[in-house]
Amino acid sequence: PGELAVAAYFPRVMDAALQDDAYWQAVQELIRILAAPETFPGRQHLIRYREFWNDEAVAFALDELGPSRTEWPAGAAVMPPRRLLNVLRAEAEERGAGKDVQYEHLEELADGPVGQDGLQLQILRSQRHVLAVGAALHNCAACYSASVQRGAFV
Repeated sequence: PGELAVAAYFPRVMDAALQDDAYWQAVQELIRILAAPETFPGRQHLIRYREFWNDEAVAFALDELGPSRTEWPAGAAVMPPRRLLNVLRAEAEERGAGKDVQYEHLEELADGPVGQDGLQLQILRSQRHVLAVGAALHNCAACYSASVQRGAFV
């Protein structure tokens, strides 16, 4: 039933998932959000702004609305999506501004080689490093910090 709801309300995201497995994470997040109680702010926001979220370009930010979030800014359900994302990311950055957390399980991983273009893939080994890179790239990397700390992501 969850996939049917996603196909009905978010067909562009479902189509993207059928073309590219990377989007299945977004489909699963949509299923989790839609299964949340009707009073859950993330669900209310998702339904109100479903046209915005029915876009594969923003699908990877859906985890920021997920049921694992326990604190919401006032008016989150009716806040325009880009504004809500900015508020949630700012709050995540503020929470991370305290003590830096080292990801000890990543210490043994080597950074990638330096390419001919001078670029190098580097492992982000601390919470502050993730926050700094997320801010520099204007993306949602900060939201993954807790998952990296738990070892769910590298």
